[in-house]
Amino acid sequence: MSLRRQLPLLFPWFFVLAFFIQLVLFWSQLTSRVAVHFDTYGTPNRWAGKWEFALVALASLAGAGVVFTWCLQSFRTRGDRMVPILYALYYGMVMFLSLLFWQVMRFNVQGSPFSLSLPVWVGLAGGGLGYWVGRSRPEVRSAEAAGSAARASEKNIIGIDVHREPIPFVVMLAGFVLMTALLFPGHGWPVALRVFNSAILVLMGYFTLLVGTGFTYVVSKDAVQVRGLFRSMRTVRRPDILDVDIQPVPRFAGYGIRLWGEGRAYYLGGEETVRLKMAQQSLFLGSNRPEYLLKLLEEMMAEGKSASQPL
Repeated sequence: MSLRRQLPLLFPWFFVLAFFIQLVLFWSQLTSRVAVHFDTYGTPNRWAGKWEFALVALASLAGAGVVFTWCLQSFRTRGDRMVPILYALYYGMVMFLSLLFWQVMRFNVQGSPFSLSLPVWVGLAGGGLGYWVGRSRPEVRSAEAAGSAARASEKNIIGIDVHREPIPFVVMLAGFVLMTALLFPGHGWPVALRVFNSAILVLMGYFTLLVGTGFTYVVSKDAVQVRGLFRSMRTVRRPDILDVDIQPVPRFAGYGIRLWGEGRAYYLGGEETVRLKMAQQSLFLGSNRPEYLLKLLEEMMAEGKSASQPL
């Protein structure tokens, strides 16, 4: 992929690099005891060693960059509607943390006043910029066009199949409760760590809800649409499908949205999946009733064949 297409994904990393350069330049001027927490009036009320400050700052910035870069690399291959929201969180969080740590460093080196409002406003502006960048991505525009076509064809719905499994949801819910107990921000924690932990909990909560609501397959005469968490996740047009059949689940397949060797899978448990074979890849749909879903898809394919026959 060209650098031009990668630039929106790499842009927040320039802030991480800029903070690292500033930290190196000011390192010798930082005292061994650094003010890291401030009250509402900008007066320091908590201190830490400068190595601790440097590690927390760099780990928070790099961690946010890695998490959101990985999420965007995964989501954008499907043109998911979450892409603009992830870009907004990505830009907003990195810009907020960069300016926050920069102000902390300037306070300790130059005595410049600390104000939380400035990083907040910069973070909100960064979030707006990220959302605009995400909306302008070609994969998002393509997904919106496909979604519009699918909504237009909903009056021709053949049938709907819902794929839910209680065990993965219970496991995810227990994991979310445990992570909340471990990571829930405490009042004595640094602001950056509280923001970062909150973002992790929000993402984990989203995936827990996604597993709880399951995947819904809307099969119409023109397309099959995969929905999750009350929104469209993927739409496959009927002309793009070459064949449909039932395939056993590969061993150790796991749960959720999976990247398999020849395609993508929406899978929450069970022993069989329904495969949509396409020219470049295959789409595997986990189902509690694979025979019923296969019947719906075969009816869709039969509709396509009858429509293509000359009169």
